[in-house]
Amino acid sequence: MLDTKPIAPPDELLAGRRSLDVIPELKILEDLHWDELSKKWVLQVQLNIDNRAGGFVDQVTDWFVCIDPRYPHGSISVYPSRTQSLTVTFQHQLLNIETDDLRWRKGKLCLDTSVRALGKHGPDNAPLDTDWGLHWHLSRTIRWLTMAAKDLLAQAGDPFELPHCRSESPSIVVAEANDTFSAWSGTTCTYGSVEFIRIKGTDMRFARAFKTPKGSSIHKIVWGKYIEDNSEPVTPGIWVTIPSLPIIHPWRLPEN
Repeated sequence: MLDTKPIAPPDELLAGRRSLDVIPELKILEDLHWDELSKKWVLQVQLNIDNRAGGFVDQVTDWFVCIDPRYPHGSISVYPSRTQSLTVTFQHQLLNIETDDLRWRKGKLCLDTSVRALGKHGPDNAPLDTDWGLHWHLSRTIRWLTMAAKDLLAQAGDPFELPHCRSESPSIVVAEANDTFSAWSGTTCTYGSVEFIRIKGTDMRFARAFKTPKGSSIHKIVWGKYIEDNSEPVTPGIWVTIPSLPIIHPWRLPEN
Protein backbone atom coordinates (compact mmCIF):
# COMPACT_ATOMS: atom_id res chain seq x y z
CA MET A 1 0.00 0.00 0.00
CA LEU A 2 1.36 3.43 -0.93
CA ASP A 3 1.59 6.17 1.67
CA THR A 4 -0.96 8.90 1.01
CA LYS A 5 -0.68 12.54 1.99
CA PRO A 6 -3.25 13.52 4.63
CA ILE A 7 -5.93 15.82 3.28
CA ALA A 8 -6.96 17.51 6.54
CA PRO A 9 -5.97 17.32 10.22
CA PRO A 10 -7.88 14.68 12.20
CA ASP A 11 -10.61 15.79 14.59
CA GLU A 12 -8.47 14.99 17.63
CA LEU A 13 -5.74 17.34 16.45
CA LEU A 14 -8.23 20.06 15.60
CA ALA A 15 -9.55 19.85 19.16
CA GLY A 16 -6.00 20.22 20.46
CA ARG A 17 -5.44 23.19 18.17
CA ARG A 18 -8.58 24.93 19.54
CA SER A 19 -7.21 24.59 23.08
CA LEU A 20 -4.43 27.03 22.15
CA ASP A 21 -6.92 29.87 21.69
CA VAL A 22 -7.02 30.42 25.46
CA ILE A 23 -3.24 31.05 25.76
CA PRO A 24 -2.85 34.86 25.74
CA GLU A 25 0.90 34.77 24.99
CA LEU A 26 0.38 32.75 21.79
CA LYS A 27 -0.51 33.88 18.28
CA ILE A 28 -1.04 31.52 15.33
CA LEU A 29 1.13 32.55 12.36
CA GLU A 30 0.36 29.58 10.14
CA ASP A 31 -2.30 27.05 11.01
CA LEU A 32 -2.00 23.27 10.86
CA HIS A 33 -0.51 21.98 7.63
CA TRP A 34 1.12 18.73 6.59
CA ASP A 35 4.89 18.77 6.08
CA GLU A 36 5.84 16.02 3.66
CA LEU A 37 9.56 16.14 4.48
CA SER A 38 9.17 15.56 8.23
CA LYS A 39 5.92 13.56 7.90
CA LYS A 40 4.39 15.71 10.65
CA TRP A 41 1.54 18.12 11.12
CA VAL A 42 3.16 21.53 11.59
CA LEU A 43 1.91 24.65 13.33
CA GLN A 44 3.77 27.97 13.28
CA VAL A 45 3.22 30.16 16.32
CA GLN A 46 4.49 33.39 17.80
CA LEU A 47 5.11 33.66 21.54
CA ASN A 48 5.16 36.92 23.49
CA ILE A 49 6.70 36.68 26.96
CA ASP A 50 7.22 39.23 29.70
CA ASN A 51 10.97 39.69 29.29
CA ARG A 52 12.45 42.57 31.23
CA ALA A 53 15.86 40.90 31.43
CA GLY A 54 16.70 41.12 27.71
CA GLY A 55 19.78 39.07 26.90
CA PHE A 56 19.54 36.17 24.45
CA VAL A 57 15.72 35.92 24.43
CA ASP A 58 13.61 38.49 22.62
CA GLN A 59 10.16 39.33 23.92
CA VAL A 60 8.55 38.09 20.69
CA THR A 61 9.81 34.89 19.03
CA ASP A 62 8.52 32.53 16.33
CA TRP A 63 8.31 28.74 16.69
CA PHE A 64 7.33 25.62 14.79
CA VAL A 65 5.41 22.82 16.48
CA CYS A 66 5.80 19.41 14.81
CA ILE A 67 3.04 16.97 15.72
CA ASP A 68 2.88 13.22 15.21
CA PRO A 69 -0.02 12.25 12.89
CA ARG A 70 -1.19 9.82 15.61
CA TYR A 71 -2.03 12.72 17.96
CA PRO A 72 -2.73 12.65 20.90
CA HIS A 73 -0.24 9.77 20.80
CA GLY A 74 3.29 10.16 19.50
CA SER A 75 5.64 13.09 19.86
CA ILE A 76 5.12 16.84 19.90
CA SER A 77 8.33 18.74 19.24
CA VAL A 78 8.89 22.49 19.47
CA TYR A 79 11.65 24.13 17.40
CA PRO A 80 12.83 27.74 17.00
CA SER A 81 12.03 29.29 13.65
CA ARG A 82 14.94 30.09 11.36
CA THR A 83 13.85 33.73 11.55
CA GLN A 84 12.86 35.86 14.56
CA SER A 85 13.66 33.25 17.20
CA LEU A 86 16.46 31.88 19.35
CA THR A 87 19.85 31.62 17.68
CA VAL A 88 21.76 30.32 20.72
CA THR A 89 21.54 27.07 22.68
CA PHE A 90 20.30 26.83 26.28
CA GLN A 91 20.19 24.01 28.80
CA HIS A 92 17.46 21.45 28.11
CA GLN A 93 17.74 22.03 24.36
CA LEU A 94 19.37 20.27 21.42
CA LEU A 95 22.16 22.10 19.62
CA ASN A 96 20.39 25.03 18.01
CA ILE A 97 21.96 25.14 14.57
CA GLU A 98 20.25 25.89 11.27
CA THR A 99 18.92 23.29 8.86
CA ASP A 100 19.27 23.49 5.10
CA ASP A 101 15.92 22.03 4.15
CA LEU A 102 13.50 23.02 6.90
CA ARG A 103 11.97 26.30 8.08
CA TRP A 104 13.07 25.68 11.67
CA ARG A 105 16.37 25.25 13.47
CA LYS A 106 17.48 21.99 15.10
CA GLY A 107 17.27 23.26 18.69
CA LYS A 108 14.32 21.18 19.89
CA LEU A 109 13.25 22.08 23.43
CA CYS A 110 13.16 19.53 26.25
CA LEU A 111 9.78 20.08 27.88
CA ASP A 112 9.26 16.93 29.92
CA THR A 113 8.70 16.95 33.67
CA SER A 114 12.29 16.02 34.53
CA VAL A 115 13.12 19.70 33.95
CA ARG A 116 12.88 21.18 37.43
CA ALA A 117 12.65 24.77 36.17
CA LEU A 118 9.38 24.02 34.37
CA GLY A 119 7.46 22.96 37.43
CA LYS A 120 6.69 19.46 38.68
CA HIS A 121 9.82 17.33 38.94
CA GLY A 122 9.12 13.68 38.21
CA PRO A 123 8.25 11.22 35.47
CA ASP A 124 7.25 12.57 32.08
CA ASN A 125 3.48 12.86 32.28
CA ALA A 126 2.49 14.89 29.23
CA PRO A 127 -1.28 14.32 28.99
CA LEU A 128 -2.64 12.00 26.31
CA ASP A 129 -5.79 14.06 26.28
CA THR A 130 -7.10 15.15 22.90
CA ASP A 131 -7.95 18.67 24.06
CA TRP A 132 -4.98 19.42 26.30
CA GLY A 133 -1.93 17.56 24.98
CA LEU A 134 -0.98 20.36 22.61
CA HIS A 135 -1.91 23.01 25.17
CA TRP A 136 0.40 21.35 27.73
CA HIS A 137 3.41 21.50 25.39
CA LEU A 138 2.90 25.12 24.37
CA SER A 139 2.30 26.25 27.96
CA ARG A 140 5.57 24.62 28.96
CA THR A 141 7.31 26.24 26.00
CA ILE A 142 6.27 29.63 27.33
CA ARG A 143 7.53 28.65 30.78
CA TRP A 144 10.79 27.41 29.24
CA LEU A 145 11.28 30.71 27.39
CA THR A 146 10.54 32.76 30.50
CA MET A 147 13.10 30.81 32.55
CA ALA A 148 15.67 30.98 29.74
CA ALA A 149 15.29 34.77 29.62
CA LYS A 150 16.04 34.89 33.36
CA ASP A 151 18.95 32.39 33.02
CA LEU A 152 17.14 30.04 35.41
CA LEU A 153 16.72 26.90 33.29
CA ALA A 154 19.35 25.04 35.33
CA GLN A 155 18.59 24.80 39.04
CA ALA A 156 20.16 23.20 42.09
CA GLY A 157 19.42 19.50 42.23
CA ASP A 158 19.13 19.02 38.47
CA PRO A 159 20.94 15.99 37.00
CA PHE A 160 24.29 16.74 35.37
CA GLU A 161 23.81 17.69 31.73
CA LEU A 162 26.40 17.99 28.99
CA PRO A 163 25.71 20.42 26.15
CA HIS A 164 24.41 18.69 23.06
CA CYS A 165 27.03 18.18 20.32
CA ARG A 166 26.94 17.71 16.58
CA SER A 167 26.44 14.10 15.55
CA GLU A 168 29.67 13.47 13.75
CA SER A 169 31.95 10.44 13.41
CA PRO A 170 33.67 8.91 15.18
CA SER A 171 31.40 8.35 18.17
CA ILE A 172 33.36 8.07 21.43
CA VAL A 173 31.84 5.98 24.23
CA VAL A 174 33.06 6.02 27.84
CA ALA A 175 31.63 4.59 31.05
CA GLU A 176 32.03 6.47 34.33
CA ALA A 177 30.23 5.89 37.60
CA ASN A 178 30.67 6.32 41.35
CA ASP A 179 33.18 3.48 41.54
CA THR A 180 35.49 5.08 38.94
CA PHE A 181 35.58 8.40 40.79
CA SER A 182 38.05 6.97 43.31
CA ALA A 183 40.42 5.99 40.50
CA TRP A 184 40.46 9.52 39.14
CA SER A 185 40.70 10.99 42.63
CA GLY A 186 43.77 8.87 43.30
CA THR A 187 45.90 10.35 40.53
CA THR A 188 47.60 13.71 40.22
CA CYS A 189 47.91 13.40 36.45
CA THR A 190 46.02 15.91 34.38
CA TYR A 191 46.63 14.26 31.02
CA GLY A 192 47.63 10.94 29.52
CA SER A 193 46.72 8.40 26.86
CA VAL A 194 43.55 6.40 26.30
CA GLU A 195 43.22 3.08 24.47
CA PHE A 196 40.21 2.54 22.20
CA ILE A 197 38.54 -0.43 20.62
CA ARG A 198 36.19 -0.17 17.66
CA ILE A 199 33.28 -2.41 16.78
CA LYS A 200 34.17 -3.92 13.42
CA GLY A 201 32.42 -2.30 10.50
CA THR A 202 31.52 0.87 12.44
CA ASP A 203 33.22 4.06 13.55
CA MET A 204 32.01 3.71 17.15
CA ARG A 205 35.01 3.75 19.51
CA PHE A 206 34.91 2.54 23.11
CA ALA A 207 37.47 3.77 25.63
CA ARG A 208 39.08 0.74 27.25
CA ALA A 209 42.05 1.96 29.32
CA PHE A 210 43.20 5.31 30.69
CA LYS A 211 46.92 5.67 31.38
CA THR A 212 49.40 8.19 32.78
CA PRO A 213 51.94 9.85 30.45
CA LYS A 214 54.41 7.12 31.49
CA GLY A 215 52.00 4.32 30.66
CA SER A 216 50.82 3.37 34.16
CA SER A 217 47.18 2.32 34.37
CA ILE A 218 44.68 4.68 36.00
CA HIS A 219 41.63 2.55 35.35
CA LYS A 220 40.26 0.10 32.80
CA ILE A 221 36.75 -0.30 31.42
CA VAL A 222 35.40 -3.79 30.82
CA TRP A 223 32.74 -3.88 28.14
CA GLY A 224 30.31 -6.70 27.50
CA LYS A 225 31.14 -9.91 25.66
CA TYR A 226 29.57 -8.79 22.37
CA ILE A 227 31.70 -5.64 22.20
CA GLU A 228 34.88 -7.44 23.25
CA ASP A 229 34.34 -10.27 20.73
CA ASN A 230 33.45 -8.00 17.81
CA SER A 231 35.97 -5.20 18.18
CA GLU A 232 39.53 -4.36 17.22
CA PRO A 233 42.15 -1.95 18.58
CA VAL A 234 42.43 1.46 16.93
CA THR A 235 44.72 4.47 17.22
CA PRO A 236 44.93 5.62 20.86
CA GLY A 237 43.93 9.10 21.94
CA ILE A 238 44.75 11.67 24.60
CA TRP A 239 42.74 12.52 27.71
CA VAL A 240 42.96 15.73 29.75
CA THR A 241 41.20 16.98 32.85
CA ILE A 242 39.91 20.53 33.08
CA PRO A 243 38.54 22.41 36.11
CA SER A 244 35.17 23.09 34.49
CA LEU A 245 33.28 22.67 31.23
CA PRO A 246 34.46 25.12 28.51
CA ILE A 247 30.99 26.55 27.95
CA ILE A 248 30.15 29.27 25.44
CA HIS A 249 27.28 31.09 27.14
CA PRO A 250 24.55 30.17 27.49
CA TRP A 251 25.12 26.44 26.83
CA ARG A 252 27.34 25.39 23.94
CA LEU A 253 30.69 23.67 23.64
CA PRO A 254 33.47 25.21 21.52
CA GLU A 255 33.88 23.59 18.13
CA ASN A 256 37.46 24.52 17.37
